Amino acid sequence: MACTTYLTGFSTSCGSNLPSVKKLYIGTFESANFTYTYQQDDEGQDVLDADGNKIIESVSGATLNSGADNWVEFQFRKNSSSMDIEMTVNDNGSHFYTNSATCVFAKIENSKRLALESVASGECTMLIVDSNNQTWLIGRENPVSLTTLSGSTGTAIGDSNQYSVTLSADEPTMPVLIERDQAQTIINTLLGIGE
Repeated sequence: MACTTYLTGFSTSCGSNLPSVKKLYIGTFESANFTYTYQQDDEGQDVLDADGNKIIESVSGATLNSGADNWVEFQFRKNSSSMDIEMTVNDNGSHFYTNSATCVFAKIENSKRLALESVASGECTMLIVDSNNQTWLIGRENPVSLTTLSGSTGTAIGDSNQYSVTLSADEPTMPVLIERDQAQTIINTLLGIGE
């Protein structure tokens, strides 16, 4: 099978394109089940990748597993955090994506220390809301781990007092988009709102 059987193109982006991340939601890995919409061809048939797997177009729904803890929201200041995607191609032709979020949390304090230590001790899945109001799923197949953490009180009066963390997962695909009209419903489900 040719590698380009599912190749599609795209046009230049128009309109607003804002940087940064607005919100981050974290839950225990495999605490939720997600449902997907799959890419389809002109005849309405599912498009398969070179390995015969259906290609996920977007996330269309979620349920929290029985007995799982609700997810939590991590808040941070405007224009302080980012989502990053890096592809690695191996000599044998295989490839994977390192999908990550780098977040800056203002003010070193005990409640943040405890929350970050909790994240550091486990495996997670996360949703990221970017400044274009698109929501992305990271940790769909492989867990997200806290990979770096640094904290500094700063020295001078104008210095930052903050934690900076990077959460990442090595996955077979880039982050998967949450369908815009379903994003808030999915987030509320994961947070346990409206139960």
